[in-house]
Amino acid sequence: MDRLYYAAEALETCVAPRSAASRQLLRRHLEADGLISPATNLYLRRVTWERLNPNQRALHLMRGLSRQHGTWVFCGVSAALVHGLDVSFDLSGQVHVAVARSALDRNRSLVVFDYVGSTGTCEYEVVDGIRVSPLERCVYECLSSLGFRRGLPIADSYLRMTGGCADGLVDAIAVRHRGCKGVRQARITAAFADGRSENGGESFARAAMIELGFAVPDLQVSFADPMERGRSIRPDFLWQTPDGRTVAGELDGFDKYADESMNGGRGATDVLIDQAIRDSRLALLGITPMHFRFVDVCDDRGFSRLLESYGIPRHPRGWVTKARERRR
Repeated sequence: MDRLYYAAEALETCVAPRSAASRQLLRRHLEADGLISPATNLYLRRVTWERLNPNQRALHLMRGLSRQHGTWVFCGVSAALVHGLDVSFDLSGQVHVAVARSALDRNRSLVVFDYVGSTGTCEYEVVDGIRVSPLERCVYECLSSLGFRRGLPIADSYLRMTGGCADGLVDAIAVRHRGCKGVRQARITAAFADGRSENGGESFARAAMIELGFAVPDLQVSFADPMERGRSIRPDFLWQTPDGRTVAGELDGFDKYADESMNGGRGATDVLIDQAIRDSRLALLGITPMHFRFVDVCDDRGFSRLLESYGIPRHPRGWVTKARERRR
């Protein structure tokens, strides 16, 4: 049994028994072996499941469900996860499958069926052994069904992955999906996509800034370190204020300080010291640093006050008007 669990973990999937005898054996071992069954007839060690973030859990489930249902095609945010796009954790609680309306499954609280007609036929490609909507199709599925803040991280990561540009994405959506449900929302989100955004958190924060009516920031602008030749400083966001100042925005998260895999093995104290030095170098360049957390981004009123206090300019006609201009 241990070999079975560890083999599944090595493949980043769940144990999916094929026979009635195997299912009965696993159900008998469920409590004794510290297992968890996150979906019908899928099993994983509880200690492993609890170490996974929501996106990793969704991927484990999809690999297990693929073994049980070889004809299923995962779509929408589920396909986006498999393709490696930035998907917000709160979208990963269910998996999305494009199937015929007649398809049945017992995991109704887990699986969302996006019906494609009585035949269940749809385009797909195989990625990491999983049938998913083709990349361009799944991006449209996401942008057309998600709001601006959840959709922009997916659009940004698509451009980062493909090397494309916002105008190209807008044009592709207009040509391929004209008249389809959600095309207006997809085009608005695509109009603001920028492949320079380095992660989903930064994309979400930028979407919040835009929705709140603030000027679109420049991204990842590089400045030469005034004290160390050959080194550069790249803030997450950059604005020029009406009074001639330059403000650099930095999205800080717990992982930035606590996760050693993300900061070259350095401890939190070293990272904090480096951040203080970085801010002092920005000050030497005449740039004002502005730090905020993801929880700040999620508080519209508080985030607006923060941006206003630093003099971040607003777009005079609102973000939707700007989106219409960029779609032309």
